[in-house]
Amino acid sequence: ELGIAEEIDEAYREPQALAESELAAWLAAPDQFGFPPAEMELVDARTQYWPGFDEPQPCWLFRFTYQLPGGGTFSNIGLAGPVAMAFQADLGNLPVDDIYAAMAGWHAEHPEIFEVPVHGMNADQRAELERLVRVAEREGFASIQPIALAFFFQTVTLVARAEQEGRSLCIVADGDGVLALPSGSGPEAMTPEVATCIYRGRRLLRAFNA
Repeated sequence: ELGIAEEIDEAYREPQALAESELAAWLAAPDQFGFPPAEMELVDARTQYWPGFDEPQPCWLFRFTYQLPGGGTFSNIGLAGPVAMAFQADLGNLPVDDIYAAMAGWHAEHPEIFEVPVHGMNADQRAELERLVRVAEREGFASIQPIALAFFFQTVTLVARAEQEGRSLCIVADGDGVLALPSGSGPEAMTPEVATCIYRGRRLLRAFNA
């Protein structure tokens, strides 16, 4: 007697179709959108080493689109493969490598990867925060609003909101430079937390897949 998997049309058991259905099911969960998107389109597929896995993982990025009640649409990018997920922040305008980095940085778990919020810092951490604020100021950033120190193994970074040439930005600053991403005020705007994930994910994926 055939099982459910054997009864499904062969085309829908292809890896891409399975990945698409995995992400659609995640999006349809009650704690997400509650129903599947109207459209899904493949953006990228690759096999790469990924945090939490010993072997390379097939990774899929899909653009999903929802039809809104007022006649508009909502679209973003989601991941399937090592984990099914999407951010509320709109990643659609980022390079594909940075979209993967955001997902990998979010998915990574390690005792030496953590954050300390501004209100929870000790004296040494506050001194490091002030040093990194000066680094960002030298790079031309102003109106810096520190949010946290993010620890990535031996590297400490400043996570903050800032401005440069009239633009609102989320920044992640270490001793070598500053990652700056445009932000805004809407619910889909880039956040400092997602910027931190991109910073971490870049370093992780570069190290894993060198």
